[in-house]
Order: sequence, then C-alpha cells, then structure tokens
Amino acid sequence: MKLTRLFAGTLCLMAIAAMSSCSSDEGVTEQPKQPQTITLTINNGADTRLALESDGAGGLKSSWESGDAVAVVLEGTTSPIYKFTTTGTGSTAVFTQASEGELTEGKTYNVFYPYSFTTDGINTAEQTGKLEDLKSHTMLIGWGDYKSGKIMDGDKDAALSPYSIILRIPAGTPLVKGTSAVTAQIIFTMDIPTYTKFRFPYEVNSGTALTLKDITLQAKDGNMVSSEDLYLSILPAGEAYPKNIVVKVIVDEKSATYELTRETELQQGKVYTIEASKLGEPKTLE
Repeated sequence: MKLTRLFAGTLCLMAIAAMSSCSSDEGVTEQPKQPQTITLTINNGADTRLALESDGAGGLKSSWESGDAVAVVLEGTTSPIYKFTTTGTGSTAVFTQASEGELTEGKTYNVFYPYSFTTDGINTAEQTGKLEDLKSHTMLIGWGDYKSGKIMDGDKDAALSPYSIILRIPAGTPLVKGTSAVTAQIIFTMDIPTYTKFRFPYEVNSGTALTLKDITLQAKDGNMVSSEDLYLSILPAGEAYPKNIVVKVIVDEKSATYELTRETELQQGKVYTIEASKLGEPKTLE
C-alpha cells in the first residue's frame, strides 16, 4: 500500500461466487467454482488531517498497490484465515481469494491489512522513518456482516479504519545543534505502553519506547536536520492512547532530549506533525 500525503481508510467489499456448466454428448459436466472476489475502496477524507496542535498539512494518503493482500477472519475465531490479493492499483482494487474456503452468508468477519499481520506480525520497536517503509509498521482493520456479496456494517458498507497513530517530523526541522553530517537514533518514549510487536492470533509484545534508527542528519545553519520527512507509526495497546512523549536524539554516546506535552490523547488514524516550535530551541548534544 502506497502512503503519500493524507491518511484514512474506507472499505467497500463485494464477493462474487460463480459456477457454470456446459453440455456434451456424454451429459452435463460441472465446471470448477471460481474463487470469490472482494472490491476494496479507500476514500481519503479531509477529516483525517491533523497536525500536533496546529492546522498544518502533512497527513497521509492511502492507495492500493499490485501485490497487496488482506486477511479476512470469522469474528470470534482465529482460523481459517482467508487471504485475498490484488493486482490492481489506485483507490479501488479487486482482491481475489488466494486460499481455500468461502465466506458464509450472514456471518461477521474481521478484515486486516496487511495480510502479513497474521503471519509475521507488525513490528514497531525499530523503524527507518522513511515513507516507503511506513506500511510495514501500520495496520488497517474493519469488520461487518457478509450479506449478498458484501461485508456490511448495518445498512452501510463496512469501513476499513486505520489502527495506527502516525507522528511526522517535517524535513528541515532542527533536531540538535551541529555543523557536520551524522547518523542518529531518535527514541520516542510514550507515557503508556504501546505494541512493539502485534501478531494475529494473540502474539503481543508491548513497551514504552519506539526508535527511528540510522537517521542521517545534515548540517544547516548551525543545526542538524533531516533532508526528508520522518515518520513513526504507533500501535496503541488496548483502549489507552499515548498523550505525552519524550523525544531523545542520540549521536554516538551523546544525546539531547525534548518533552512534548499534550492535553489530549493521540487518536488512531490521525497524523500528528511535530513542528519545530513544539520541540523548542535546538539543544547541544551532551
């Protein structure tokens, strides 16, 4: 799944099972049943745009890539896990069943992106900060009743909603004082535990710190900055969401620490921009 400049998700699913027959001189032969398909649509709404105590831009936009896969699981169970894959692109793509079995009329199903959430899990403990790697650390989920070829939430198409919280540090934000290029680690310490590994079914590790590792910082006007936006994905654990965050920039054995204090909790599905004004004056590594 490509992630560009605004983050949100809405899901519309349609399943089609086709079976045909043909005749011959020897009688009627039943043809193999065709695999089910589901059509997944992502709508990117302005209601997901949010900066850290600011009305600035910097959200993320989601669109499908060829090769994307989702997992569909009967609610209240851990198996079977139905895999659907797509060769499509853009905001709408048709996913074709890639595993045995069928969705059952009237049953409630959970839908997860990415499918690898059910096999390898999602790890957030160490991240690269790069936009192209962000999808490896984020998750979308949805659920609804399978009715007449669709998964429905009441009388509406079920919504695939982002589970993750995204922090963004804009390119050019002064992080520490300095005059030469360095490789840094940026550690974000939460005020509550968050998932550092999250795998279905039921393999969970939690912690309070997440790291952007091997970040290249360039010298600019006496400060060290990243030449590109940096992103961090947070998976909240349970019903509690982080509010206050400590940001620690480490170069070799020296560090500088900043405290971000908020009055409200961070929300799932939102992108929060950490502006230079919130970090304050760049500090000297000590």
